[in-house]
Amino acid sequence: MRKHDSRRTRTGRMLRRIGAVAAVAVGLALASTATNLALEQHERVTVKPYGQRIPVAGGEMNVYEHGHGDTTIVLLSPRPGRAPG
Repeated sequence: MRKHDSRRTRTGRMLRRIGAVAAVAVGLALASTATNLALEQHERVTVKPYGQRIPVAGGEMNVYEHGHGDTTIVLLSPRPGRAPG
């Protein structure tokens, strides 16, 4: 009977450890998501748009042109919080 009891105790400890590791992983994921959302919101408020706003694929993009001569480089940037495409 003693061997059976020690197995239960060992299994219980193992399950508690697995539960603790899972709880820590979920907590870290939630903290990371909350931090990312807060930083994105802060960026939206503090970053100034540059260049011209042009309509592209149902949204808008900032277009900034710089330079002169035969080769012109055009940098395109989507509105913060929107993925291109």
